[in-house]
Amino acid sequence: MADYRSQQRLREIATVVRNGDANAVPGSVRIKPGTQMIRQWQNTTHTVTALAEGFEWNGGTYKSLSAIANAITGTNWNGFVFFGIKRAPSGNKNASGARRGNLRANPDVSNVPVSNMKSPRSGRGA
Repeated sequence: MADYRSQQRLREIATVVRNGDANAVPGSVRIKPGTQMIRQWQNTTHTVTALAEGFEWNGGTYKSLSAIANAITGTNWNGFVFFGIKRAPSGNKNASGARRGNLRANPDVSNVPVSNMKSPRSGRGA
């Protein structure tokens, strides 16, 4: 059974899809049509242009950047990784600031007296 956040996210996506605006899906990575991605691979510069539905490279149309990366390299690549595209962060974890309530790693040891006894030297340089 999905947790509350997952259910909420699925509802948001369903609403956006029902309304026909896939670009409005929160957290989705959409590359705007017309955006050009340039990658040099083995002394050849490759330019890919984002289209409304897919990508154009070398006179052909492809459904994904991964398909283009595969055509360029001959091996399987994640297209976003190959072209150096960073995915949008899901949220700013530090937006509310650092938690300062409990700074000590183990609060139970604060009242334990510290011994004056020196620790024995390790095997190095002894």
